[in-house]
Amino acid sequence: MAGMYNDIKSLIEKRGQPVRFRYFNQSLNAGSYDDDTALTQSGTDLWISGFPQVIRETRGSKDAVLLEQGLVTSDDLKLYVEGITRTDGMFKVGLFNLSAGSPTTDEYAIIEKGTEAPLLNGSVMYRKLYLRKLTTGSIFGEV
Repeated sequence: MAGMYNDIKSLIEKRGQPVRFRYFNQSLNAGSYDDDTALTQSGTDLWISGFPQVIRETRGSKDAVLLEQGLVTSDDLKLYVEGITRTDGMFKVGLFNLSAGSPTTDEYAIIEKGTEAPLLNGSVMYRKLYLRKLTTGSIFGEV
């Protein structure tokens, strides 16, 4: 198992690009009629290697099924990361722009449906996340 895990990790590191995970704590501002939610950054950013891919419409593929169901669009991305990467709670993902050299240019939120975390002997080998671009660069409620 260690050999396969190391192979996957090596592939993601060699073929991937830097991505940033920014995690948030959620608090509810109760007492008003609309009960606003506020998101504040939790800890420091996590920089790892991720392997982004475009959504493929190949007949019979998981991407094609999710497209047909309307759960993803052709503008969304999928991102492969190491299995130990935390993907629960509120977070957003920033992709590093290799050509511009800037830390992040596009921010993405996770699409819950379709996310995979295959197990081998009880350990997550990798995570495949479907991501949607945040047009404003922020998650609703982010402060």
